[in-house]
Amino acid sequence: MNRLEMLEFMDKILFNTPIYMKVSKFNECFKYNSKTKIVVYLDLTSHRGENKELLTIEEAYEKYPNNLASLYIDSNCKFAVSYRYLKIGNYYFWINYISKNDWRSNVGEDIQISINSFGDLTNPMYKVVDKKINMPLYAIDFVQDKDNNHYAIDFNIAPGIKGIGIENYLSAKEIVESIKYYIKESQYELYY
Repeated sequence: MNRLEMLEFMDKILFNTPIYMKVSKFNECFKYNSKTKIVVYLDLTSHRGENKELLTIEEAYEKYPNNLASLYIDSNCKFAVSYRYLKIGNYYFWINYISKNDWRSNVGEDIQISINSFGDLTNPMYKVVDKKINMPLYAIDFVQDKDNNHYAIDFNIAPGIKGIGIENYLSAKEIVESIKYYIKESQYELYY
């Protein structure tokens, strides 16, 4: 999915997403508050914090009036923080990302990654999410605003898992077996 498709998909499955629209529309809707910050997507297919800029609406309108953008969610935290829900087969992880020197939590020279929780999909809450997203592997990234509301900002069906500590919970073989089991036991169909 490109960026617009993933935001629409997350809206459809009832996750809160930041307001998103063309930069020129932001300029119309927020004309009295042109210093409001937005995230401008320079390439709708990029992941990992690449090809996006944090700009005021005024700056974005001057540089990229036709690009897709989303409202920047300010948490009032000292550092950039995001929360990732990672699903691998029948397992899930909640992972925190913190960057001390960039506005994106997964970019910069000093990034801290920690796994907050790990479990299997027998938990009823996760079964509900899994029914909405019937895929063997995916990640959803969330940010939190200053009022503790969470917003889904990224959906990835091929998330990178190297170097984040998953190997302390599941071996490579267990990951493969869990994904294979999920595909075999669920109504999931592979499309090529």
